[in-house]
Amino acid sequence: MNTEDQHFEQIMNECKKNHKRRKIGFGIFTIILGLLLLVNQIYPNSINFHYVWPSFLIVLGIKSILNSRRHSMSKYC
Repeated sequence: MNTEDQHFEQIMNECKKNHKRRKIGFGIFTIILGLLLLVNQIYPNSINFHYVWPSFLIVLGIKSILNSRRHSMSKYC
């Protein structure tokens, strides 16, 4: 295997790892969201979702920006 093939294989392995991390991150996000909704059902008015949703959107936006910067460095992913 030449160095270009090794480099390509290394990039593809990194892409697979990043894809797995995104899936895990989405899973954690949905678990946290589910827990917040459950707590709000058990203890009404304990969580003010008026402030929670914008916070989640901000965090998702920052994560999206960071991921796009990371992916722009590799033309294969």
